[in-house]
Amino acid sequence: MILNDVRNLFDMRVFPISAADLLFNQYRERDPRIDLPNAVKIRRQNLINYLRSFSRRPSIFIVGEAPGPRGCRFSGVPFSSEVQLSSGELPFMGLKSSISNLRYAEKSSIISLRVILSHQMLSILMSSQSEIVAI
Repeated sequence: MILNDVRNLFDMRVFPISAADLLFNQYRERDPRIDLPNAVKIRRQNLINYLRSFSRRPSIFIVGEAPGPRGCRFSGVPFSSEVQLSSGELPFMGLKSSISNLRYAEKSSIISLRVILSHQMLSILMSSQSEIVAI
């Protein structure tokens, strides 16, 4: 995989971070009231599918702050939502991690991810509380 180093960075520095009072790590925690039992595994796999979709190494690396509550929080993919993962408009597919009968959608992500992918830019979202912001 072209972006294996980015995946390794997630494995070592993002996935292990525990939640705090005001911080939720969608790659480690789940809320049984709104998440499927295997939500963490789904979100991690969705992120890996996204990283595998790159045919070349991106020249631009976008770091966003705070995953959206109806977007990356459920999809696991920066600037995306569950709706986009199953729409067929992206160069990769993914599964929903919520227990909702409907798929969560983040309006701004529809435009953002489309532009990001069309220019082969890599986007990552981090909480401002995370050490990994300064990559």
